[in-house]
Amino acid sequence: MEKNSELAKIYKNRMARNLIYMSYKTAEIEVPLNCFEISTLTDHLGPVPPSWNEGLFRYLDECINLLNTVEMCILSTHPIDEKNKLSALLILCHQIKGHATSIRILCSNGLDSQSRIIVRALYENCIAFCRALIDKKFRDSFREVETAEQSNEFWHKFISRSKSENYLIDYNKNNKNKCPLVISEEVSFIYKNLGISAHPNYLFSVHHYAKNYRLGPNTGQFVNGPELASEFVLSGSCHIILSTINFLGTTSNCCIKTAPWGIKGSIFDNITTNTDLFFTLGKISTLMSLMLMKWTNRQMQDFDPKVHF
Repeated sequence: MEKNSELAKIYKNRMARNLIYMSYKTAEIEVPLNCFEISTLTDHLGPVPPSWNEGLFRYLDECINLLNTVEMCILSTHPIDEKNKLSALLILCHQIKGHATSIRILCSNGLDSQSRIIVRALYENCIAFCRALIDKKFRDSFREVETAEQSNEFWHKFISRSKSENYLIDYNKNNKNKCPLVISEEVSFIYKNLGISAHPNYLFSVHHYAKNYRLGPNTGQFVNGPELASEFVLSGSCHIILSTINFLGTTSNCCIKTAPWGIKGSIFDNITTNTDLFFTLGKISTLMSLMLMKWTNRQMQDFDPKVHF
């Protein structure tokens, strides 16, 4: 593997494995270290690309695994009502997992700039998921949307002009359990830079392409491996997802009925109810987020342990 001399950054798969393992262990989920060596998503999404940032791919894969467990856990509450309408949380969780999976596939093939657009959608769906956890009116209105016109009305009423972000900010002012998506400096930095993704200009696209071209293009391939923009995309996606699951872990009892957790053969066999599992997943996500923050900070050229976390 050739080190990227321009960035001088290396995210090793071994480090990702260790950080994930420590997060589970601290959350009292005892699993052998070698269980985290290879992503369980390899058979579905392909192997983690052998590159300077392979550890970030491994980290995102674990975030997708956590989202899949959240989705299965929400399903355990029988989220279909008498009108045959699905739970807002279930739909949003499935959307978030789909966005994360798309980012993984695109970045694996060198389509980093294109994946940034999906990070924007990922963020907006995570904001909606967090609001749905604490706002019954939002959940009920979400489930009533069946047409494009209703969808547009819902967006203007609840989401446009940062309405849901402001709702979560107000919630944080009056509640002990804060929503990390609207207070985290990491996520704020990500959101600030996503505006470029939603409205890309010519210079932005050339900026990243030119760097990769100078490193040596491969004319024999239609798509290449991870580009330089993938650090922002992969680490940012992980922070957004982990912050969302963190909030779920502290608020799920507000909107989700306690139900047995009956899926056996997983690493969560010792957990008996969905609410207990949500709490454990929130704890794992909090630890993974903090460790990722420290990991990425150490890659900075001006890293100072007295200044940076």
